[in-house]
Amino acid sequence: MKRAKTLLLPLALLFSVNAVNAQVSIEQLYTKGFDSRLGLGSFLEVALALGATHKIILEPNADFFAYNAQYISLYPMLTGYRHNFSRMGCGWYVQPMAGYTFGNTTIIKKDAAGEVVTNAAGDTLNRPGAGFTAGLSVGYAFRWFPAFSLELRYERVFVSGGPAMGLLQLRYVYTITVNRLRPGK
Repeated sequence: MKRAKTLLLPLALLFSVNAVNAQVSIEQLYTKGFDSRLGLGSFLEVALALGATHKIILEPNADFFAYNAQYISLYPMLTGYRHNFSRMGCGWYVQPMAGYTFGNTTIIKKDAAGEVVTNAAGDTLNRPGAGFTAGLSVGYAFRWFPAFSLELRYERVFVSGGPAMGLLQLRYVYTITVNRLRPGK
Protein backbone atom coordinates (compact mmCIF):
# COMPACT_ATOMS: atom_id res chain seq x y z
CA MET A 1 0.00 0.00 0.00
CA LYS A 2 2.85 2.39 0.86
CA ARG A 3 4.44 1.75 -2.55
CA ALA A 4 1.18 2.60 -4.31
CA LYS A 5 1.02 5.92 -2.43
CA THR A 6 4.63 6.66 -3.39
CA LEU A 7 3.81 6.18 -7.08
CA LEU A 8 0.58 8.18 -6.94
CA LEU A 9 2.14 11.68 -7.11
CA PRO A 10 4.46 11.00 -10.10
CA LEU A 11 1.64 9.28 -11.98
CA ALA A 12 -0.78 12.12 -11.22
CA LEU A 13 1.78 14.63 -12.54
CA LEU A 14 2.43 12.52 -15.64
CA PHE A 15 -1.26 12.33 -16.54
CA SER A 16 -1.83 16.03 -15.84
CA VAL A 17 0.81 17.11 -18.40
CA ASN A 18 -0.92 19.15 -21.08
CA ALA A 19 1.75 19.38 -23.75
CA VAL A 20 5.05 17.92 -24.79
CA ASN A 21 7.11 19.91 -27.26
CA ALA A 22 10.17 18.89 -29.24
CA GLN A 23 12.68 21.66 -29.80
CA VAL A 24 15.76 22.23 -31.88
CA SER A 25 18.00 25.25 -31.60
CA ILE A 26 20.93 27.01 -33.17
CA GLU A 27 23.13 28.40 -30.43
CA GLN A 28 26.05 30.75 -29.91
CA LEU A 29 28.31 29.96 -26.94
CA TYR A 30 30.36 32.61 -25.12
CA THR A 31 33.06 31.50 -22.67
CA LYS A 32 36.70 32.26 -21.93
CA GLY A 33 39.22 30.01 -23.72
CA PHE A 34 36.90 28.70 -26.45
CA ASP A 35 36.44 30.41 -29.80
CA SER A 36 32.83 31.49 -30.02
CA ARG A 37 31.15 29.12 -32.45
CA LEU A 38 27.67 28.04 -33.39
CA GLY A 39 26.34 24.84 -31.88
CA LEU A 40 23.22 22.72 -31.99
CA GLY A 41 20.78 21.77 -29.29
CA SER A 42 17.85 19.43 -28.83
CA PHE A 43 15.19 19.71 -26.16
CA LEU A 44 12.07 18.13 -24.79
CA GLU A 45 9.69 20.54 -23.08
CA VAL A 46 7.06 19.07 -20.77
CA ALA A 47 4.38 21.58 -19.81
CA LEU A 48 1.65 21.64 -17.21
CA ALA A 49 -0.87 24.29 -18.30
CA LEU A 50 -2.50 26.32 -15.56
CA GLY A 51 -4.96 27.89 -17.96
CA ALA A 52 -4.40 29.39 -21.40
CA THR A 53 -1.80 31.95 -20.28
CA HIS A 54 0.31 30.14 -17.65
CA LYS A 55 2.48 27.00 -17.85
CA ILE A 56 4.97 25.29 -15.58
CA ILE A 57 7.80 23.89 -17.71
CA LEU A 58 10.32 21.06 -17.25
CA GLU A 59 13.09 20.90 -19.89
CA PRO A 60 15.81 18.29 -20.26
CA ASN A 61 18.26 19.60 -22.90
CA ALA A 62 21.39 18.60 -24.82
CA ASP A 63 23.77 21.17 -26.37
CA PHE A 64 26.96 20.50 -28.33
CA PHE A 65 29.70 22.85 -29.52
CA ALA A 66 32.86 21.83 -31.36
CA TYR A 67 35.86 23.72 -32.73
CA ASN A 68 39.02 22.04 -34.05
CA ALA A 69 39.90 19.37 -31.47
CA GLN A 70 37.91 21.01 -28.64
CA TYR A 71 34.30 20.46 -27.69
CA ILE A 72 31.80 21.43 -25.02
CA SER A 73 28.77 19.27 -24.32
CA LEU A 74 26.09 20.54 -21.95
CA TYR A 75 23.04 18.80 -20.50
CA PRO A 76 20.83 21.35 -18.71
CA MET A 77 17.85 20.23 -16.63
CA LEU A 78 15.70 23.35 -16.28
CA THR A 79 12.35 24.28 -14.79
CA GLY A 80 10.46 27.43 -15.57
CA TYR A 81 7.25 29.36 -15.88
CA ARG A 82 5.75 30.61 -19.13
CA HIS A 83 3.44 33.60 -19.20
CA ASN A 84 1.57 34.19 -22.44
CA PHE A 85 0.34 37.76 -22.94
CA SER A 86 -2.70 36.64 -24.94
CA ARG A 87 -5.72 35.01 -23.35
CA MET A 88 -5.93 32.75 -26.41
CA GLY A 89 -2.70 30.91 -25.49
CA CYS A 90 -0.93 32.08 -28.63
CA GLY A 91 1.07 35.23 -29.31
CA TRP A 92 3.97 36.71 -27.34
CA TYR A 93 5.27 35.07 -24.17
CA VAL A 94 8.14 35.29 -21.66
CA GLN A 95 9.67 32.31 -19.90
CA PRO A 96 12.19 32.57 -17.05
CA MET A 97 14.10 29.31 -16.42
CA ALA A 98 16.44 27.97 -13.72
CA GLY A 99 18.10 24.66 -12.96
CA TYR A 100 21.38 22.82 -13.16
CA THR A 101 23.60 22.03 -16.13
CA PHE A 102 25.69 18.87 -16.30
CA GLY A 103 28.47 18.87 -18.86
CA ASN A 104 32.07 18.41 -19.83
CA THR A 105 34.68 20.09 -21.98
CA THR A 106 38.02 19.39 -23.59
CA ILE A 107 39.19 22.93 -22.85
CA ILE A 108 42.50 22.81 -20.96
CA LYS A 109 42.18 24.19 -17.41
CA LYS A 110 44.58 27.06 -16.62
CA ASP A 111 45.35 28.86 -13.38
CA ALA A 112 45.25 32.64 -12.79
CA ALA A 113 48.78 33.00 -14.23
CA GLY A 114 47.75 31.22 -17.45
CA GLU A 115 49.67 28.03 -16.63
CA VAL A 116 48.21 24.62 -17.47
CA VAL A 117 46.77 22.84 -14.39
CA THR A 118 47.72 19.18 -13.85
CA ASN A 119 46.80 16.54 -11.29
CA ALA A 120 49.26 14.64 -9.02
CA ALA A 121 50.08 12.19 -11.83
CA GLY A 122 50.97 15.05 -14.19
CA ASP A 123 47.88 14.65 -16.39
CA THR A 124 46.41 17.83 -17.87
CA LEU A 125 43.00 18.73 -16.42
CA ASN A 126 40.01 19.93 -18.44
CA ARG A 127 37.74 22.77 -17.39
CA PRO A 128 34.46 21.81 -15.75
CA GLY A 129 31.23 22.40 -17.63
CA ALA A 130 28.60 22.06 -14.90
CA GLY A 131 26.83 24.53 -12.65
CA PHE A 132 23.69 26.42 -11.69
CA THR A 133 21.89 27.79 -14.75
CA ALA A 134 19.45 30.66 -15.21
CA GLY A 135 17.85 31.98 -18.38
CA LEU A 136 15.09 34.02 -19.96
CA SER A 137 13.18 33.38 -23.18
CA VAL A 138 11.00 35.63 -25.29
CA GLY A 139 8.93 33.92 -27.94
CA TYR A 140 5.88 33.89 -30.15
CA ALA A 141 3.43 30.95 -30.20
CA PHE A 142 1.66 30.56 -33.54
CA ARG A 143 -1.97 29.49 -33.65
CA TRP A 144 -1.63 27.50 -36.86
CA PHE A 145 -1.89 23.75 -37.04
CA PRO A 146 0.48 22.15 -36.31
CA ALA A 147 1.19 24.41 -33.35
CA PHE A 148 4.74 25.77 -33.05
CA SER A 149 6.71 28.63 -31.51
CA LEU A 150 9.81 30.64 -32.30
CA GLU A 151 11.86 31.63 -29.29
CA LEU A 152 14.99 33.62 -28.42
CA ARG A 153 16.70 32.60 -25.15
CA TYR A 154 19.75 33.63 -23.17
CA GLU A 155 21.12 31.16 -20.61
CA ARG A 156 24.01 31.61 -18.21
CA VAL A 157 25.81 28.60 -16.70
CA PHE A 158 27.62 29.58 -13.50
CA VAL A 159 30.45 27.03 -13.57
CA SER A 160 32.07 26.12 -10.25
CA GLY A 161 35.85 26.23 -10.63
CA GLY A 162 35.83 27.81 -14.09
CA PRO A 163 34.58 30.74 -16.14
CA ALA A 164 30.84 31.07 -16.71
CA MET A 165 29.28 30.16 -20.05
CA GLY A 166 26.66 32.22 -21.86
CA LEU A 167 24.37 30.71 -24.50
CA LEU A 168 22.29 32.72 -26.96
CA GLN A 169 19.72 30.42 -28.60
CA LEU A 170 17.24 30.68 -31.45
CA ARG A 171 14.69 27.91 -30.94
CA TYR A 172 12.03 26.25 -33.03
CA VAL A 173 9.44 24.58 -30.76
CA TYR A 174 7.08 21.99 -32.27
CA THR A 175 4.19 20.35 -30.39
CA ILE A 176 4.46 16.57 -30.68
CA THR A 177 1.43 15.56 -28.59
CA VAL A 178 -2.19 16.59 -28.52
CA ASN A 179 -2.78 19.24 -25.86
CA ARG A 180 -5.83 19.34 -23.68
CA LEU A 181 -5.50 23.15 -23.75
CA ARG A 182 -4.53 23.91 -27.34
CA PRO A 183 -3.54 27.51 -28.15
CA GLY A 184 -6.52 29.41 -29.46
CA LYS A 185 -9.11 26.98 -28.08
